Amino acid sequence: MITLSISHNVYLTDEEISKLMSGEAIKTIGVSVPVWFFKGNTSEPAKEIFCEYLISDIEEDYPVTIIDEGYKINLPKDIDEDSSSWVFKRYNKITEKGKRFNIVHIVEIKKMSILLDSLIS
Repeated sequence: MITLSISHNVYLTDEEISKLMSGEAIKTIGVSVPVWFFKGNTSEPAKEIFCEYLISDIEEDYPVTIIDEGYKINLPKDIDEDSSSWVFKRYNKITEKGKRFNIVHIVEIKKMSILLDSLIS
């Protein structure tokens, strides 16, 4: 079966993290990297795509979903708000034009300070 793996890399400010932890949804910009896999072949090298992310922490449990300008992500219920990064996977299956696809979303959300420190070093 054809698999689409999408890596999501998002960096949040302390203010954005505070809003999330208080139950407020946030919009931010991040990077997605989609790669197709089929019978040992891939679409690599993949292109990084800057897009919008709507991130929330609501009671609903849904996989990562596509929105007009990017993706909507609901954080898992076991997120440790004291952590400097959150990494999790979401799995989904879709049928498009009569073909079934596996989709794997690998989500990495980190504090903006980690990105800034890497640029300074």
